[in-house]
Amino acid sequence: MRALVTGATGFIGYHVARRFRAAGHEVRVLHRKSSRLDQLQDLDAERVVGDTADAASVEAASKGCEVLVHCAGRYPMLSFGRERQVQEAVAEMRGLLDAAKRAGVRRVVYTSTLSTIGHATDGQAATEATPYDASKFDSTYCVVKRAMEMEALEAVKRGIEVVVLCPTGVFGERDVKPTSGRVILDLARGRIPGFVEGKTNLVDVADVAEAHLLAVEKGTSGERYIIAERNIAIGEFMRMVSRMIGCKPPRWQVPLWTMWAMSRASEWWARLTSGHPRIPHMFVDFVRYGQFYNAAKSVKELGLVYHPSEDGVRRSVEWFRSKKRI
Repeated sequence: MRALVTGATGFIGYHVARRFRAAGHEVRVLHRKSSRLDQLQDLDAERVVGDTADAASVEAASKGCEVLVHCAGRYPMLSFGRERQVQEAVAEMRGLLDAAKRAGVRRVVYTSTLSTIGHATDGQAATEATPYDASKFDSTYCVVKRAMEMEALEAVKRGIEVVVLCPTGVFGERDVKPTSGRVILDLARGRIPGFVEGKTNLVDVADVAEAHLLAVEKGTSGERYIIAERNIAIGEFMRMVSRMIGCKPPRWQVPLWTMWAMSRASEWWARLTSGHPRIPHMFVDFVRYGQFYNAAKSVKELGLVYHPSEDGVRRSVEWFRSKKRI
């Protein structure tokens, strides 16, 4: 089997491409001309220049591939221009999927996120069937991600096989940008003096990569699968990471409105300076509506075997330390 992987210059995409190669499959990676290619140096894969927003380049890159694994979905960091961001994200997803179909791709596996799962109100852990209420989420990130996922599932009606994976907080080595690993760096540098208590979930990036391979082999088209291992309180998570780093955990528990105000100020400053917000507003959504997740469907239908997510967190700490970033 030959698979085209997008996002392999990043965290999850790299691990997915490496897992497919380890399973004996041919891998082709699509990357922008401007992308840093450090992440690909030890990856035995064919490289193709293109852009997920350019349907023609996606179609060309997809030729001869049975599977497209899309790990390069948009990741909106600012809340401004929401309507435009949603329209662009949906158009990009539609163009990519239709291009894959024209190229003869048999199946698409799309990496979505935890924020597209409905919010459980019965005290139970959320499942793929938990009803989704759009009013529960305020950040543009969550709105865009939900719109992209809906567009991906809508493509099934056009004869495109699509399987959607929804990982939670992913940890492990090679988090180059970083994504989830940012909290590790901020704790190590003393940038998190306080925290807002809430619920979250962790998963090892190795299990996320395995889930993508299993989704090709065993996933049902038109279905979503939560990829989640450990439900944990945010305070407990902060203390666990601090012990691994060897630093003091955050001392104060702060109210949510403080985080909300800081995120708004952070996004406005990022807009003025053309930089990245220190506290994106999506983090407020993650805390405000943080919840526990039930990944039984991925175990039953995909046959995914989970490993302790603490191992992924520990490898992440060790990797950042080896790169002298902490």
